[in-house]
Amino acid sequence: MGHDRNMELRYRLDAQDRLTWVSSAWTEFATENQAPELRPEAIVNRPIWSFIADAETRSVYRQLFSHARGKREPVRFPYRCDGPEARRLMELAIEPEGDELVVCSRMVNEEATPRLRLLERDAERGEEVVSICSNCRRVRADNGRWLEPLDAARRLGLFARIVQPRLQERICPSCESIAEGCRYLLTEPEGGLDEASGPVPVVVFLHGAGQARWLMRLDAPPRRSEMQPGGYLLVSPVLRSGRWDVDELSSILDEVLAENAVVSDDVRATGVSIGATACWRWAGLRRGSFSRLLLVAGVLPLFDGLRSVPPTWAVHGARDPIVPLAMVEPVLRELGTSPDNRVTILEDGGHDIWSRVYSRPDAWDWLLERDIEESGR
Repeated sequence: MGHDRNMELRYRLDAQDRLTWVSSAWTEFATENQAPELRPEAIVNRPIWSFIADAETRSVYRQLFSHARGKREPVRFPYRCDGPEARRLMELAIEPEGDELVVCSRMVNEEATPRLRLLERDAERGEEVVSICSNCRRVRADNGRWLEPLDAARRLGLFARIVQPRLQERICPSCESIAEGCRYLLTEPEGGLDEASGPVPVVVFLHGAGQARWLMRLDAPPRRSEMQPGGYLLVSPVLRSGRWDVDELSSILDEVLAENAVVSDDVRATGVSIGATACWRWAGLRRGSFSRLLLVAGVLPLFDGLRSVPPTWAVHGARDPIVPLAMVEPVLRELGTSPDNRVTILEDGGHDIWSRVYSRPDAWDWLLERDIEESGR
């Protein structure tokens, strides 16, 4: 506690995103927070990515760095750096200097809080896992809401427990569109790409309308960990406004395929509502781009060459008031004529049927072409 509110932690990154210099304030901050592994002699000449474990956070920061370099303009946004007994509001500035970046973290405000064992670096951890936002440090409670750490600890009953949950760094819905520089999020398989036995397939997920900020993907499938069978890289583009643009989506996919250890010719796509429609259009315009499609509650117009789209499983609610079943019946009938496709009508389903669909193990088995025995279910 007692940090100078005007304190600035500065560091410099070279063109390969390696730390080349840190300020004296950085050293002071690392010492006071009992983090000797973050002292200059331990971190200089190492890539910044070796200090960010969460794939989603890395994907956001990579895009922010690229934005600053490409646009030749600073990127600024607020974030949190809480400790067990302190709540700290910070501001991050990313400033380009040639191919290098100067990154500055400035203290905006600090206040004392009751000691929170959940945030202690050396706390004993059990098997339970809770999500904490890498940016704002809010914690996802059992009701699905993102709460301040103290409120979440009370909700989860953590003050009376010695053994604390493991913290899984994520990006919460409110922080996913940081500085307008985030075009997509990457969710790696458990253990990360480095621990995978080899290149993994890619699954692209397109969310529905009105979900660009909240995205629905963190509090609902398919990014909910209990619904993910694992073994693939999940790419979740962010829709800014209007409708999905196939050229922009293709640009995102090309970038992900080039920069990650994935099977470049093994890409599957799934989406809900207008996201499902976009997957359908994308597959029709860029034939051969996808191995399989899983489409939920989307408008699926008929177009020439329907039979050339990849194997598709379309799921629709018979009581959908947003996209009435009658609107998609022609294409569903056409899809049903091929043994490679599946069509499922949920007789009691409305528009919001995606939780039901992504909760089905057979939906993931089909999308990833896994046998029931192979997937362990």
